[in-house]
Amino acid sequence: MHELAIASEVVRIALEQSEEARVLRVVLEIGQLAGVEPAAIRFCFESVAAGTRVAGARLDITEIPGSGTCRNCGSAVVLKQRHDPCGECASHDLELRHGRELSVKELEVI
Repeated sequence: MHELAIASEVVRIALEQSEEARVLRVVLEIGQLAGVEPAAIRFCFESVAAGTRVAGARLDITEIPGSGTCRNCGSAVVLKQRHDPCGECASHDLELRHGRELSVKELEVI
């Protein structure tokens, strides 16, 4: 379960960036094509944060839809899966624009 490693890294970042402050909220962006399950991140985050200044922090996750541009016809393509074809010309030669993000976007501390 790589979500445990990801949650551990999120908590490490929150602790490092908050210095000695208590963390109240962590905002993550997770792309829908990143191969990361938000529900698993939530579960792991709570466990990993226990006993730290991040314990009890609210975890807000923004899911970023997958999108790309077809290199064949230039169409903008919405992607539910990485290997979806272009809806206009059925080409699989797509340049991925969004959907693989995985980042800590915001921390709220006191």
